[in-house]
Amino acid sequence: MSEKAMSERERDVLFWESLTKDERHELMATVIRRSIAFQIRANRDSRGWTQAKLADMAGTRQSVIARYENPEGGEISVDALNRIARAFDVALIIRFTSFSEWVKAYSGDLETLSYDQELTVQP
Repeated sequence: MSEKAMSERERDVLFWESLTKDERHELMATVIRRSIAFQIRANRDSRGWTQAKLADMAGTRQSVIARYENPEGGEISVDALNRIARAFDVALIIRFTSFSEWVKAYSGDLETLSYDQELTVQP
């Protein structure tokens, strides 16, 4: 089968099959960490907030927000994610899923509408 004739799903399957279990999980952890950092920054920027304002809203320090926004910044707890979601007034989804579903989930937008913004959007 030629590369052009191969579907996106087939390419994803071949890619994931080429990795060992450890490589899959290391890649997943890296992508999730970076995605969280970029989402925090994108949501903060879209609201016109400084790191200090987000820190105040989330009950933490500006230096902590700076670390969370750094794609190489290290670990972030579920509690911290909940506090940031509350500050942005958005939902937080954490669930176990297949790798193919995970790939789909991490290919979307980084910005999220707050609850109040969502109410004003027309379907």
